[in-house]
Amino acid sequence: MQRDSSQNETPASHLPKWLVGVIAVLTSLGVLGAVGAYYVPGILDRLGAKTTNRVPLDFDLVLDRTETANYVFPASTKREVVAAALYGENEEADEYQWVRKHGGVLAEEQVVRLILWGRDESVVHIDDIRVRIIARNKARAGWFNAYDGCGGIAVPRRIEVDLDRSPPSQVWYVDDKKVHRPAFVVTASEEEIFDITVTTSRDEVEWVLDVLYSSAEGSGTLQVDSRGRPFITTSVANAKAYLVNDGEAESTSDVFVRWPAFDGSKLGKDDHPVC
Repeated sequence: MQRDSSQNETPASHLPKWLVGVIAVLTSLGVLGAVGAYYVPGILDRLGAKTTNRVPLDFDLVLDRTETANYVFPASTKREVVAAALYGENEEADEYQWVRKHGGVLAEEQVVRLILWGRDESVVHIDDIRVRIIARNKARAGWFNAYDGCGGIAVPRRIEVDLDRSPPSQVWYVDDKKVHRPAFVVTASEEEIFDITVTTSRDEVEWVLDVLYSSAEGSGTLQVDSRGRPFITTSVANAKAYLVNDGEAESTSDVFVRWPAFDGSKLGKDDHPVC
């Protein structure tokens, strides 16, 4: 779970003179592009710079909402180790964090649950939730667990985002019905829950969420990320496929079966039956 109580706005007047000079030089040299502009506010915050404009929203994140998740692991990561952690008798309780610690990245599809509420009983309007791409990179190489299982069940507040488009395309669903982006309000006692599903079939994408809001005190944007860094979702375009065979495997060495037919291809989650 994660909370955020401020926007990434740092007045230059609050910064040490030497730091202002460094930023000016880097900017003039073109070093601080889109990615630099994302990371610099966090660096400044750690150096003691003040942040301003406290937003009237708070949030929690659930990062492991992806059903039958596929991950791309480095080629050096042993499949027996992954099999024991994800499909063995003593499965890891926090699969998402275990995968990250071992160099894995969610592949093709990622579902993030965003829970929003107000800081007090005054009404805050949620005007929009948008995915913003920080960077596009070449799809990660390695190997992936081609899980050919069931898909997830639809939930009421849902946003489906195609990261292959620029800017990303977004489709809203309420009660499993496609709708034009609806308006929502939150207070300290009324929260809203959103499941954001992002997909990519070409690149590795770094992205964040921008929550646009308005209230009696004004309007603004709350940036939501993964513990201070962008979310990362990769395609399997450059990874080798190993089909998950945990139901029939006699040991962890038998869980992954090499499956060249799935190399570099879409995983086809839409074809999975609902459990």
